[in-house]
Amino acid sequence: EARRAALLAADALRRDDRPGAAAKMLALARQHGEVGPMALLNLGAVLMDAGQIVAARDLVEQAAREAALGGDAALAVLCRDTLAGALLASGDVAGARREVEQMNLTVARTGLAGAEVAQQFRAAQIDRLDGLLARAEAGWRALAQRLAPWAQADGPRGACLAEIGELAELRTALSGGASGALSAGALRDGEQVFAEAGAAWARAGRRIGAMRAEAWQLRLRARSGMAVLPGAVERALTYARARGLPLLEADLLSCLARITGDPAPVQQAIPLLGEAPLARGRARLLAAELGAAPDAAGFALLFDELRGDAAWTARAMLLGPDPAVQAEGRARAERMLAG
Repeated sequence: EARRAALLAADALRRDDRPGAAAKMLALARQHGEVGPMALLNLGAVLMDAGQIVAARDLVEQAAREAALGGDAALAVLCRDTLAGALLASGDVAGARREVEQMNLTVARTGLAGAEVAQQFRAAQIDRLDGLLARAEAGWRALAQRLAPWAQADGPRGACLAEIGELAELRTALSGGASGALSAGALRDGEQVFAEAGAAWARAGRRIGAMRAEAWQLRLRARSGMAVLPGAVERALTYARARGLPLLEADLLSCLARITGDPAPVQQAIPLLGEAPLARGRARLLAAELGAAPDAAGFALLFDELRGDAAWTARAMLLGPDPAVQAEGRARAERMLAG
């Protein structure tokens, strides 16, 4: 009875976006006999929400090993999918690539529909990190269209659409540098996909996804040159802080910085990303684009953190202190934008 009560409490707390409290309930359930890969997977997932990426990755790695030994293909894919996300968050792109390859093998061997969805989403993420922007977008669009008829897939569909929306800002930065303005067409398309993403997240009952989609809509408007009021982002920040969601808080601070044109908020985000080097490097670069340019040592640190993200590395090179580095960045950006 204690185990069942703890599991119910954990589920309710996670749905209410309280990962710290949910993790405590899952730990209590484990003390009362909740064992196996699913228990490890659930605990790892809430630790990810709480920003404890290293601990989450270790738990999900153990869950993946146990699932593989148990012979449950569907559970093994679920573990590999979650592990790929944790590895990407921790900056281990090579490790995530291996998990995607293993999911691809599972799809080929078993034909599991769920496995194919997970593999396609993570493969598109890897493509984006490799700078294959057109291929990544095509993958996410195809997957979002495939998931559209299924209400139970609103969460994954929202994630696909949000990834597509973020590409609009990335392409603008690669084509126009720090001062580049989002075109009217790109703004229209970006706003549309974020509106769809927010609606999908709302139907799935995930407030944080809906809040993030709204913040990114405002971010794109600011990038297009429009005057934007930051009230919605500030309210979302209050929510993220109250719920103990540091990764969401950092992303919202980045949006606030772009909306206000002030690098201070995104500089506040950097300490929140201690276990997320790729996100930390992107935050440093956004601060530099907004005027808080680092010195040579700071640029070296930024490039080190962005290692594994080809597109954001090219974006960073556009601001590099060396003209030769800037020229190489422009050449890389042009190749990526050309598809």
